[in-house]
This record gives sequence, C-alpha cells and structure tokens, in this order.
Amino acid sequence: MANTIQPDYHYHLKNASNPAISPDDSTVAFIVHRFDENSNEASTNLFTTRLGDSGAPVQLTSSGSAANPVWSPDGRQIAYIDLDDAGIKQIFVQWFDSGGSEPSKLTHRLADVDAVTWSPNGRRIAFRSLVLGPDELQAVRDDPAEPKIRTARRIRYRQDRVGWRGDSFYHLFVLDIASGEVAQITGRDGDDGPPVWSPDGQRIAFISDRNDERDVASKTELFVRNADGSALTQWSGDLFMVESIAWSPDSKRIAVTGGIDRAEVGGYGLTTQSSVYILEHGSDPVRLTDDSLRPHASGTGHPVNPSSPFMAWTEESILFGADSRGQSHVCIANPEKAGDVQRITDGWQIAEMTASSDSVFAVVAAASPGSIGELHVIAIDSGEVHSITNLNSVFFEDHAPATLEKFSFERDGFEIETRVWFPPDFNPNKK
Repeated sequence: MANTIQPDYHYHLKNASNPAISPDDSTVAFIVHRFDENSNEASTNLFTTRLGDSGAPVQLTSSGSAANPVWSPDGRQIAYIDLDDAGIKQIFVQWFDSGGSEPSKLTHRLADVDAVTWSPNGRRIAFRSLVLGPDELQAVRDDPAEPKIRTARRIRYRQDRVGWRGDSFYHLFVLDIASGEVAQITGRDGDDGPPVWSPDGQRIAFISDRNDERDVASKTELFVRNADGSALTQWSGDLFMVESIAWSPDSKRIAVTGGIDRAEVGGYGLTTQSSVYILEHGSDPVRLTDDSLRPHASGTGHPVNPSSPFMAWTEESILFGADSRGQSHVCIANPEKAGDVQRITDGWQIAEMTASSDSVFAVVAAASPGSIGELHVIAIDSGEVHSITNLNSVFFEDHAPATLEKFSFERDGFEIETRVWFPPDFNPNKK
C-alpha cells in the first residue's frame, strides 16, 4: 500500500515554472523550484531540456535564486534574473551549450531588475527596474549601522514581496549589449512594465498606472514608446485595465487582456473577469471574447506586475490561456471576428504557458489532480499532449494522491459545479 502524503510533502516535491522555448523550437529553458529541508529556504535554478529527448534536464545554474529565462533571438544565449553579491536582482547571461562557462552579469543596478526581454535583432535588451526615490537612495548611501529614517508620503508606500517602496517606482530601460550603455525610457510617478518589443524592433509596449488615482484604484493603461525613448502614445483608450500584450505581426495592432470598466472586471481586477481586446492607435478597442472565458491574469493591476500571462499573435490567430468553469484552457481567437474562439485543452490548472515561434505547439506549466508543477507540450491543431518533465515521479511512485470526481447539479434554475476528493484507498462499499 502506498504511503499517505504528509504535511512535509513540500520538501520532497519540485515545481517547474517560467518555460521559455528556444528560437529553433528544439529546447525549453525553465526554472525548477524546491524547498531545502535543512535550511527551510526556497531554491530556484535554471534548467534546459531538449524536446523529444528522454534524457534528464540539464542544470545551468546553482545559485538557488535564478528566475525568468529568456532566449536570445539566435538561440545561443539565455538571459535570466539572479541575485548579485549584494543581494540585488540583476540580469545575467548564460551561453547555451557552453560546457559550464560562468554567466556574465549585464546590469549593475542599485535596486532590483524584475523583467527582461531581448530585442528582435538581439542587439538590445529591454528591462524593468526599481528606481529609488530620494529617501530610498539616501538610505543606500548611508552607513548601514545607522538607523534609517523613512517618510511615507503616499498610501502605497509598501508592496508585498518588495517591502518598503516609499517614493520608488518601476521604470523601463534599454541596454545596448555591444556598448553596455543603458538608457531609461520611462519616468514620472507610477509603475511601468513589463516591456514588449514590436516585431519590427522599433517600439516597446508596456502597461502603466501613471494616473492620479494609482494609490486607491487599480486602473492601468497601455502605452507605446519608441525604443529610443521618444514619442510616447496611449493605446488603450477608455479601457479601465489592461494586462497581457501581444503585437500583431505587422506591428500595427496590439492584443491585450483587459476590462472596459469596473463592472466588467467585477470590482476585484482582472483576476475576477477580463476579455481579449484588439487595440489600434486612434481607434476604439474591439472585444473578441465574452464572459464565458476568463483570460489568465496575474493580479489586480495594483501595482503593475513584472510579468503578464502569455499571449501571442500569429498571422491567423491569437493564442492565450483562459479559465472557464473551474478549468484552464489553451485557447485561440480569430483577431478579425469577435466571438470566434476555440478551446484546445480541458482539465488543466495552467499556471504559465508559452508557444513555439510559429505557435504550432505550446508549452504549459500545469498541475492536475494527480501531479504538481510539470511541463507539457500541447499541439495546437490537435490538442495532443506530451509531458516534458516528470520531476516528482519518484515521490508519487510511493505516495498515492487523492482522486477527484467532478459533477454538477441544478438548484432553482442554476447549475452548480461540485468537486469531491477521495482518499487513494477509498472504497465506496465500506462504511
């Protein structure tokens, strides 16, 4: 009989996240998260695995703090975020198939970098970093042994997972890789990010809460700025909130998830309800989906998150993840016809997803009733699924998970969904 799963299970399980597919669609880079039982600390490291290869994933970092891998357009390098010696999150680059060479640090920021993306030609990197306010900058320069005086001048002076923010804001920068020069391309009060390059490499789209109500409301807008920092334009019109961003292949339109007003998002932001919209500068937003689907959202937009759920725009369709009736789906929408949406998968709890260069297949980090945090490949045309990782096979060989039964019933004209978990040794004939 298999062992039962005990409260210390999190010390024995690993979780795969942050999948990124190489430009030639042959390899997936991802992060493995685990807890160390001795130190009681979380550890995250960068791994790669070749699609179709049954071999074990290759570990590229051992720092225990790597995150957010992004491939260079030529597939030779992987940029990622990691802690430097001072405990600040910086951008590092690791050569792929380098035979164990040391990573290179590309940034030297005073405060954390939390989002990074390569330009289409691979010559520049756009990233997001916290820009310290006057008090916070002075605190960095002062003797660490001396007490720090902090003044709260705004309602949102702290943030979960960041701590004290004071008058600091997240802004966008562009790094020229050859020269090492860094240019700040956004400013003023408000958080910006994450940066998304246009396919032609000329512009960067980003989300911002640079409005007068940012301390008390979750309103966000989509802006587009030239990569050299000029010509800022607002694209989201009267939308109340926006999140995920996908440029059209011709760089003329942008698909986003968002809500037209507070009523559409349900009062609690895009985690309650959102829709897919098509934006074109100077035109009204066009809504593609209805409330039978909730496109994936990472938060309320208050403040602006460092990452947004994946969305991609191919020549013919928009690929995105969504939830409906308690399940996650990989979906495709017709950008030219509102309501023309197909669900590719069923039965998942998808945490993250990405897609191949031509969106022929997607890679998802997903959990199911019998597993946790594994990577899977999904063929977009057929919905066929293959597992990439099996990080917890040894644990589940000896620990049987509970089984799930889903059913629905009707009361007063309403269909009510129900889920029941059964112990692994459940026998309905036993009282």
